[in-house]
Amino acid sequence: MSDYLEKYYIPLDKRQKDMVKNDFHNAREMAFWKKKLRREWSHIEILSFVKPDNTKESLLLGRECKSELVVSIGDLEPEDIGVELILAEQNAKGDYVIKDLFEFKVVEFKDGIATYRANVIPDIAGTYQLAGRMYAKNKAMPHRQDFELVRWL
Repeated sequence: MSDYLEKYYIPLDKRQKDMVKNDFHNAREMAFWKKKLRREWSHIEILSFVKPDNTKESLLLGRECKSELVVSIGDLEPEDIGVELILAEQNAKGDYVIKDLFEFKVVEFKDGIATYRANVIPDIAGTYQLAGRMYAKNKAMPHRQDFELVRWL
């Protein structure tokens, strides 16, 4: 029971108090941010996406590969967008199971064009499928599933 309290109830109570303080200032800020992201999300344009091509060459355990996304984000800030590369493995039932995630970092932002990069270093052996995804990101949002915006790359 204490694990459940520590993991869910106490953080939820803290977040609720944070959202309502100062006459709901933080709740209004989050609502404004979500409205802006929903308005701009469909206008985001992928200019280039480079990831390891595991159809031509195997990803080797411990060998670094680079991945890069260049995207036109319009009026958004680069910090409003999270980008990650997913390594998934197919199980015996044919379902894909995520084995590792590599988060991209913003390395450049100029004139509405953001460049994100990640160093991908597989640390477990296996045959993987690779996919990239972009999602709405806000440090005040405790869980990604609190907001529906995701784009697979």
